[in-house]
Amino acid sequence: MDKLGLRDPPAFLPRLSQVVNAIVGDSWWFDRNELRDKLPD
Repeated sequence: MDKLGLRDPPAFLPRLSQVVNAIVGDSWWFDRNELRDKLPD
């Protein structure tokens, strides 16, 4: 977990976002921008 930076959300969340976006492309089953707006900064 430490080697991959999984204990540091600001480091791994952007990478996770890129991977998920590469997998689903524009085929989201919900409005991702609406969800992002609800997330804390």
